[in-house]
Order: sequence, then structure tokens, then C-alpha cells
Amino acid sequence: SLAGIPFAVGFWAKLYVFLAAFRAGYVGLVGLGAVFAVVGLFYYMQVARAAFMKEPPDGAPTPKVGAALGAAILACLLGVVGFGLWPAALHDQAAPAGVALMAAREAGTAEAMAPIDPPSTEVLATSRAPRSAQEEAP
Repeated sequence: SLAGIPFAVGFWAKLYVFLAAFRAGYVGLVGLGAVFAVVGLFYYMQVARAAFMKEPPDGAPTPKVGAALGAAILACLLGVVGFGLWPAALHDQAAPAGVALMAAREAGTAEAMAPIDPPSTEVLATSRAPRSAQEEAP
């Protein structure tokens, strides 16, 4: 997926970024991105080759894959390939958020949509929820 291989979800992500950059006039940046995508693909393939195509050393234990791990791997595989084959399913869910962010940026209210800082551990340690309805403030 990270390599941007067609029919994987990462391909569509890279394509949308490259199309947006191209439409904005950043043709050189798109070319540079394409070059680095190919370089990245080379390195991803080196890792894949070492992990899956090399013979294991003598005496190396055979990994056991339990049902939970197998189910998690299958879910990830289905997500990567599924959204790669049907990108509209993911795009249609994410598009409203993108529209809202761009509208806020145009209106100059992007600061209001910035993520908030998480509460500090001190606040979490000193706060407590009421134990019953009687302890709640009126």
C-alpha cells in the first residue's frame, strides 16, 4: 500500500495527491514525487524480498499464526485490496471532512477546527466522576 501499487489503497492516495498538485501547477513537484515513489518502491521490494522470498536460516523456528492474528491480517488485507478496488467507498466517507476543512480555511476559521490538546495527566488524576446521582451538582 505504501508503495502505491495499483489496486491497493495507497495507489489512490498517491494519485489524488499527485492530481491535486498537478492541477495547482506544481508539475515539477509531481515529477519529483513520481521519482521518489519509484525509489520508495525499490526499497519496499527489498524489504518484501528479505521477509518473504529468502530462505530462513537453518534451525529457525517456524512462526505460528493464531486465529486472532490471522483474522487481523485478513482484515488488513481486505481493507488494502478492497479500498484499492473500490476507492469510492472510502473517498465518499472522507470527502465531507475535506470539504469542511477547505471551507473553514477559505472563511479564515481554520484555527477553530485545529485539534485540541489532550488533557494533562494531572487533570485526569485529580478529576473524578460522581458516584451516584446524589453527588451530582444541582
